[in-house]
Amino acid sequence: AEPDPRSTEASRIIYSEVTVPRRLEAKDGAFPEGRRSYLIGAEGNLHIIHLRQAKNLMARDIPVFKYSEEGDLITEFPYIQDDCYYEGIVEGFPGSVVSLSTCFGMSGVLQMGDLRYEIEPLKNSTTFQHLIFRRALEGSSRQLCQVPGEHKDHLPMDGELANGSRKIHTIEEVGGLKPVSMPARYLELALITNKELFKIKRKNETLMLHMFISISNILNTVYKRMRLHIVISAVEMWTGSDQVATSRSLARTLRSFSTWSQKEAAGRINYDNLQFLLGQNYKERGFAWKGTMCKPNSMGVVSFPGNDTVNEVMTLAHQIGHSLGFTHDDSKELKNKYCSCNCTQRGCIMRSSPGTCLAFSNCSSDQYYNEVRRRNQPCLLNIPPLKPVLLEHCGNGILEKGEECDCGSDEECLHEGCCSPSNCMLVPGASCYRGECCHHCQFHPAGKICRGEANICDLPEYCNGSSALCPLDAFKQDGTICGDNDHCYEGNCHSHEAQCKALFGKAAQRAPLSCFLEVNVQGDRCGNCGWNGTHFTKCLEENVLCGRVQCVNIKRVPVREDGETVVQTAIDNMLCWGLDFHLDPDTPDEGAVKDGTSCGRNKICINRACVGAAFLNNDCGDTKCYGRGVCNNNDNCHCDFGWAPPDCQLEGIGGSIDSGPPP
Repeated sequence: AEPDPRSTEASRIIYSEVTVPRRLEAKDGAFPEGRRSYLIGAEGNLHIIHLRQAKNLMARDIPVFKYSEEGDLITEFPYIQDDCYYEGIVEGFPGSVVSLSTCFGMSGVLQMGDLRYEIEPLKNSTTFQHLIFRRALEGSSRQLCQVPGEHKDHLPMDGELANGSRKIHTIEEVGGLKPVSMPARYLELALITNKELFKIKRKNETLMLHMFISISNILNTVYKRMRLHIVISAVEMWTGSDQVATSRSLARTLRSFSTWSQKEAAGRINYDNLQFLLGQNYKERGFAWKGTMCKPNSMGVVSFPGNDTVNEVMTLAHQIGHSLGFTHDDSKELKNKYCSCNCTQRGCIMRSSPGTCLAFSNCSSDQYYNEVRRRNQPCLLNIPPLKPVLLEHCGNGILEKGEECDCGSDEECLHEGCCSPSNCMLVPGASCYRGECCHHCQFHPAGKICRGEANICDLPEYCNGSSALCPLDAFKQDGTICGDNDHCYEGNCHSHEAQCKALFGKAAQRAPLSCFLEVNVQGDRCGNCGWNGTHFTKCLEENVLCGRVQCVNIKRVPVREDGETVVQTAIDNMLCWGLDFHLDPDTPDEGAVKDGTSCGRNKICINRACVGAAFLNNDCGDTKCYGRGVCNNNDNCHCDFGWAPPDCQLEGIGGSIDSGPPP
């Protein structure tokens, strides 16, 4: 077989042969429903693969949108075959991954450590012949997602790559904590494809639908270890003309797509994350906004030319990871951590130049659990409408009516032995089976801390002794005084000083007012108070502290990532340092002063403007909690030790009605 002429070195086929997969018989005569095994030969070795039918890959009654030749929107609810998709393992290879479809012969991927094979049916074969092949590993060069040092003085336009390498662009927002066991979450993914991809699929809508479900199958193969189910909630195919003009830059394309989505897709397409798949080759692989899950701009674009589908889906997994808040495994933020997966030579999914291993690293897992624990992402908690025949059964990992527990395929949960896998009931003597407040099948005693304070504006939570779950994360009410006369905002104590140290190191300090005045009144991408849709906005003098952050006393210049460049401005024999932002101007970025930052006495920055702190409606005066506690984000008193909720008037052990009882 000849590789696609558009293939890059990363997708070059270095081995291929014809094989005939042989379906195996069970020892007792029959496999359980939805299970099957095959014997497949490759490079002189025979491999036994054990498969289990993949379920819940798409929502019930999934809408398929397209447009007529006249441009009218058409909505259909076609029958989509989804009982021929499987996930599994290769016998004798711990940590192996298999994702296959048997809808039109056998097609998919088998991964055993650094060894990865792809298989597809041989055209016009009457004897079940298939082509199994292996692609070359990527080259050793690290194609980092950043502006290289030799280009620091060059300010690229949107999406321009200084060194011409393919990279992922993201916008930073979040950090990470340690993982914990938790129930399943659901991510509703909507996919939109342009006409070029439709042409690649021979203008065949059935092949397009097969591609969508195959994408979901591979995504679930890699995300299931985080107990996150990817469910296709809607698809849209542009079969005639594109609704959005594509640019040579994915950044500009995403900007246009975002504008179109807010006008044309909002309300009719239900999604937690929306991805635009393009049939064209781009020098960038994809583009996404980081930490935007559950927000309207939770979306991205992916180059999906169809010549290396598995790697293209890995790029899609990478983009979704950024929307969830994942940073790059090789980023400066994680330089002190060893990020690895079960086939590190290929590179884990969140490497800056996306790896080809079908696995996330331990660093990505840590960040996922942090997002779920601290933010309690609401859109991931609701179970989308799934097919009832697939939904309700013991062993699917979903706690349903009549069940006390359901480990699904969670090996750690099954090994703990609290839940009987045969009937999904707690074993005798067990009180729980998973959760931050469950330990060896028993509830942690009341007062056991289950979520500590992340910062000065956060509040701790404690187990209550009768539930396996930690109470929802609570934090101090917006407007609570913190730090050096700063204010808590959305659980954080932001200040110019803290932002400078985060960007430039511990020695960095907030710049004098003169720096903010000189830079932020310019109204360019180096100094501004936002973007009005057509150009950067000059800061009014009263708002200059809310534009782009300015810092001094910089001991070293960091190499910035994800579309940012360090900028210095000389003022009165002093160097003012900040970050230029040159990707999507209406997206939050690290160089902009953070909302909630103090900009004067009893004033804070909100949306690049300096407003009175009374804007936060902090009604927690000294009388509400009797001066013995603070209000939380639910407007309830969190009492100091020695005083009891709900109002800290009587003696007690502290805490709030939201936090659980302290020890």
